[in-house]
Amino acid sequence: MRQLRNVDLPLTVMVLFWAFNWIAVKVAFQQITPADFSAARWILMEVIVVGICLATGRSLRIEKGDLLPVLGVGFVNMGAYMVFFLLGLSQTTATEGAVILSTSPVMTYFLAVAVSQERFSLKALGGCLLAFLGVVLVVAKPSGAPHGNRLLGDGLLIGASLLMAWGSVLTRKVSKTYDPIRLFAISLPAALPALIPFVLLSPHSHWSQVQPISYLMLLHSAALSGVAAYCLFYSGIDRIGASGAMLYQNTVTAATALMAWAYFGTPVTLPQFVGIGLVVLGVGFAMRARSQANDIYRASLATDAN
Repeated sequence: MRQLRNVDLPLTVMVLFWAFNWIAVKVAFQQITPADFSAARWILMEVIVVGICLATGRSLRIEKGDLLPVLGVGFVNMGAYMVFFLLGLSQTTATEGAVILSTSPVMTYFLAVAVSQERFSLKALGGCLLAFLGVVLVVAKPSGAPHGNRLLGDGLLIGASLLMAWGSVLTRKVSKTYDPIRLFAISLPAALPALIPFVLLSPHSHWSQVQPISYLMLLHSAALSGVAAYCLFYSGIDRIGASGAMLYQNTVTAATALMAWAYFGTPVTLPQFVGIGLVVLGVGFAMRARSQANDIYRASLATDAN
């Protein structure tokens, strides 16, 4: 129970939005192509966040010296990552995709340590690996036969995992200067250099045949999984650091398994329930270990200063 007291509630809500997004995307892809989905999602997100900024008096100006970091956040998080993710998911199984993307918290942790945002902790690494083991158990049951180029898809999703880790570390550098809504609004246009070629070079949808359920799933992906979840994610990075916020990525797969059970009737096996428990314990243990390591480091800096 001590580990559970360290759970961050806003990031837990983010997990629920992202978990349902796997279902939303799968449903929408039956009638909307990945390229059109990404384009429509970007437009909806930009309209929402700019509208919120204008309604609340938030500035859309990027502060002097922050142009490259802010644009880097948008290009990596909402541009390059999204292209790699959507293309990869269209070429491999959901099972392999979930396992590969669940490695992003470990990648984020090592990147954060490398750029001195975090202190290395063997216990925190152990918690990351324990949560990853839980993810493996959750997705161990095959979710369907692969379609497309499986090797290419897995490679693209490895790239997506690295981009997610890199984007989290970049976000940490500017998260204290901009609130999440403002950061989302001013960084989102930087996704276009990655999204535009993807859209122009890909097949397109027959929009007249798209059913209301697909539009609802697109709306969820833009408003809740997109704007709301990323704003919660950015605020989480500001509170507990990039690697801390990214640890919650591991819990997305576990939550998705339960939602798929409820939505599609896909049963959750005993090993998967065990995996869900390991994810929760692993994330909680890693969060506590990270906090302790960083407290010790800050205390040592204060002692040296005196």
